[in-house]
Parts: sequence; C-alpha cells; structure tokens
Amino acid sequence: MGARTRTAPHLYRRVASCPGPGRCHHLSICWVAEECFMESEVISSCNLCGTDPVATIDAEHHLCQCTECGFIFDSPRPTFAEIQRFYSEEDQYDAWLAQEASRDTLWRRRLKRVLKYRQAGDLLDVGTGIGQFLSHAQRHFRVEGTEVSDNAISIAKSRYGFDIHQGQIEEIQFDKQFDVVTAFHVLEHVPDPSAFIARCRDLLKPGGILIIAIPNEIHSKVRQGVRAVLKVAGIGKFKNYGKHTLPKISLEGTLTEIHLSHFTQKTAAYLMKSQSLEIVDMALDPYYVSGGIGAVVHKVIYATARLFHMVFRHNLYDTMWLALQKPSVADSQKPG
Repeated sequence: MGARTRTAPHLYRRVASCPGPGRCHHLSICWVAEECFMESEVISSCNLCGTDPVATIDAEHHLCQCTECGFIFDSPRPTFAEIQRFYSEEDQYDAWLAQEASRDTLWRRRLKRVLKYRQAGDLLDVGTGIGQFLSHAQRHFRVEGTEVSDNAISIAKSRYGFDIHQGQIEEIQFDKQFDVVTAFHVLEHVPDPSAFIARCRDLLKPGGILIIAIPNEIHSKVRQGVRAVLKVAGIGKFKNYGKHTLPKISLEGTLTEIHLSHFTQKTAAYLMKSQSLEIVDMALDPYYVSGGIGAVVHKVIYATARLFHMVFRHNLYDTMWLALQKPSVADSQKPG
C-alpha cells in the first residue's frame, strides 16, 4: 500500500464552535475543523488488490475508489499516531460509559451468535474498547483483548480487571493461537485492512473462527430514499462517517469515530477470500442500544432488512456480520 505522510492543516476548516479532537461532534472526522488532525497521509494504491493509481470519487471529502476491485477508502487521511491520540482523549469513551447498561444487550446478543460456532476455548477480542464484550465472553472462553487507546485500557482494568494488550494487532506478540478471534467494528478504523486480516488469520488455530462486524456501505437508491424519509420524519440522525459521502443513519447519540475504509459485501468478501479465509456466514449485524421508540423503529428497520436479505441475498442494512474460518491442517494439505 503506497502512502505519503505530510502535515496538512489545510484539509480541515476551523469553525468557531469546534472544541478540538475528541470533543468535536460536527462529523465523525471533523472535516470542518482545521488542526484536529495535523498529520495526514496520502494513499496511492489499493490496499486490497494493489491497483495503482486509484480514482478520486469525491475530492471534497477525500474519498477514493479502486478501479479494479471497487474498494472505497479515505485519502488523504489521519496517520495512525493521530488516530491513537484521538481515541486516547479523556472523554472519548464517555458516551460508551453512559450507555454501558443498555450496551450489555448488544454484547450478549453478539456473544450468543459467536457461540453458534464455538462454545469454549481461547478467544481474542481485537479493539476491545473498555472490555465489555470480554466481561461476557469470559463465562465461556479464556479471554484476551487488544486496544490502542490508553483511556479505554485504563477503564477496562478498573471496570472489569482486564489487562489489555496495547497496540496494533500486527505488532503485538502472543504465545499462543486462538479458537476464536473477534473484531467488532474495528476493520473500518485500521490503516492496513489486508495486514489486519492476515494477522487475525495467523492468530487462529487451524479451523478457528474469525468474526468481523463492519459498516455496510452500499450504493442503493432505495436505501438512500429510506434514509431521506427517516431524516424528514426526524427518526434518525443523518450524518457522514469518516469524511465520506455515503450517508449513514445513527440512532445512537453522538459517538465520534474515524472510519478510513468503507466496505460493501463485495469488497469485504474479496478481502477475506484473498487472505485464504472461508466465508461461513455473511449476515446483518443488529447494532442498536437505544430504548423506547428508537429501539422499536430500529427493530422494524432491522427486521425489514433481514427479510430482504433472506429473499434476495442483498444486505440493505447499515452493518454486516462475517463469520470466517481458517483452513484446518487437513484442508491446507489438500492439493490445489
């Protein structure tokens, strides 16, 4: 993956009300806030297939797309050092803590799905945040987690007693392989998706299961129309994620995030297959924690999207769930 690093304060415009990185809620990456991210890098080739050059499809929002495989990504984008600083801001996880009780439902729901594939063994949660998923998973697995944020690691220790590995998964050394590796809404944040998936695969035991949940960025006039109606109705919060122009509805408050990559079903499948992983399941990932009318509305949206997916095998939902399997020793020894 070609990348050039530069200082680029001109990428972002300052507005008087912007409080700075980690506290600005104008957009997920605040492209209206100059100096929130001073160090940027330019990506000159596709991370998935290596195509060079790539096409700029939205210069204003720094959005590029590979002309071969269709992968969509940000360029220029903040460097990893900037991203780590952003997620280590003291108040970055305030919204997570405020929603801790309601998020328990989300983590229990995800754990129940993981248990369909494996019921025990060693589990690694990559990008574990404050450790809430691990607190549930430890009832069934021997658990470990990784995280880049100093603040999240501190919270995981004080809240749940976990000693979380700090850093990027590609750089952390482990003394064993795992039966299950999970990465819930992490892949879209990492600088090198191919290296990330390759490392997750290598950390699996033969026949092990990798669970990935990511946003689903599809080009659908129907979906955009539904979003427009919901926006007019005041049901959803309409915003751009990661400086890109593929709009997304958020019913869950003002969490700020940095999305560097934007996957569709097609590009996600391409990435997984390129890393010799078998797709066991590709489904919807219900990602809602709100209560009251918001929960009812989101459940209706999810049920409708799930029915459409079952009939047409096309995901119109905001997120997707991938269950992937590393080849067993016997499978890897079969002639090609």
